[in-house]
Amino acid sequence: MFGISRQAYYKRIHKIFDEENKHAQVINLAKPIRREQSRIGTLKVYKMIKPSLDKMQINIGRDRFYDVMRDHAMHIRRKKNYVKTTNSNHRFRKHPNLIKGNVYTRSKKLLHSL
Repeated sequence: MFGISRQAYYKRIHKIFDEENKHAQVINLAKPIRREQSRIGTLKVYKMIKPSLDKMQINIGRDRFYDVMRDHAMHIRRKKNYVKTTNSNHRFRKHPNLIKGNVYTRSKKLLHSL
């Protein structure tokens, strides 16, 4: 059937099911930590739950843990780091917008008309 044996087909289905169960157990261990400290890093969460994973005989590495956390939207999204550079509420004179309301038919017409 489709170039694979029946045994390989069902073995793959069982493997996917087992991986989903392992991932669910990992998420169940990580959720309370994230609920208590929402901004704690993923590596630190991994190190905190690693002994529990060893007791449950779940072998998952750091990179796979990152992937599982990302797949379940439990990774930390970076905060936007920017500086607001425009301040229109100042005491200095503000020039009017000469472009607003005009329609230009050719390219570079704006540069010549001002």
